[in-house]
Amino acid sequence: MELADLHERRTCALTESPKMRNEGEDEEEGRRKTMKNKERRRRRRKKKEERRRGRTKEKDEEEEEERKRKKEEEEERRRRTKKKEEQKR
Repeated sequence: MELADLHERRTCALTESPKMRNEGEDEEEGRRKTMKNKERRRRRRKKKEERRRGRTKEKDEEEEEERKRKKEEEEERRRRTKKKEEQKR
C-alpha cells in the first residue's frame, strides 16, 4: 500500500506542480494564438477575394458599356445606310 500511495503522491505532485500547470496554460495559449492566426488569415483571404471581385465587377461593367456602345453604333450605321438607300430610290 505504501508504494501505491507514494506513486499516487508523485503523480499528483507532478500534475499539480507550477511547471506542469504552465505547460498546460502554454498549450492553451498556443491554441488561442493559432485560432487568432487562422481567423486573421481567413479575414485577409476574404478581403482579398472581395477586392478581386470588385475589380472583375468593374471590368464586367466596362465590357458591358463597351458592348452597348458598339451595338448603338451598329444601329446608327444601319439607319444611315437605310436612309441613303431610300434617298437613292
